[in-house]
Amino acid sequence: MEPLSKKKKNKLLYTTMLKYSIRKNFFIKNKNYNCLKIINEENNFIIFDKIIKSSFYPIEKKGNINIISCIYNLIGEKIFYIKNCGIISRLDFETKGIFLILKKKIKLEKIKKKYLAISKCCKKKCVFYTKGYIKKKKNRIIYTKKKTIYPVFTKFIIKTKKRGFNVIVCKFSRGKTHQIRSSLNYLSIRILGDKKYGFFNKYYQESNLHSWNLNFYINNNNYNYYSFPNRNFIKYFFKINFPKFKI
Repeated sequence: MEPLSKKKKNKLLYTTMLKYSIRKNFFIKNKNYNCLKIINEENNFIIFDKIIKSSFYPIEKKGNINIISCIYNLIGEKIFYIKNCGIISRLDFETKGIFLILKKKIKLEKIKKKYLAISKCCKKKCVFYTKGYIKKKKNRIIYTKKKTIYPVFTKFIIKTKKRGFNVIVCKFSRGKTHQIRSSLNYLSIRILGDKKYGFFNKYYQESNLHSWNLNFYINNNNYNYYSFPNRNFIKYFFKINFPKFKI
């Protein structure tokens, strides 16, 4: 029997964790489905809006919410293609915003993602690009210029400055784990409320990284969806209208 590749091992592990989560009824008994909001549903996919402190993996910790269990309760097993990795734009535990689940195996084209971040740095408005590599070191993801396997490309737009804070728009097509957070950390830009890479204290305890926009094509049809930040995210920028940003 041939040994499993790393990709197949990860897929098998994820499927096993998913089945175990549902069988053991993790997080289902609390009836808390407020972690998700359905933005739109089509024949091929569903667009969801995720809150902070909700995970795509089973986490046995009081107060944490499991996204997979919530989806299972909301839409049932009839379109449970997600156990075969049908989740697009998977978000971190601390990240809010939009993500996509496929109902069946289809090809997405020209995927573009935009995130919003608030940082405590006093840079002028500017646009800059990064090309680097992501690697894991202990319990952190490191952004480096040393070549590994695949490079990652990110475009950052420092859009506005107010009261010592910046709004940063992050654009990319294909993302790696912690790509935005580790890239900004490499550039000495700290996201407010980010415990691992950013600026975190008793005043900033909620991560200010938000999955804002998802744009893609299916069979030459364009789909464009937004998830607008809540009041906690924009409390430092009372007069900014995010949808009117021209990016």
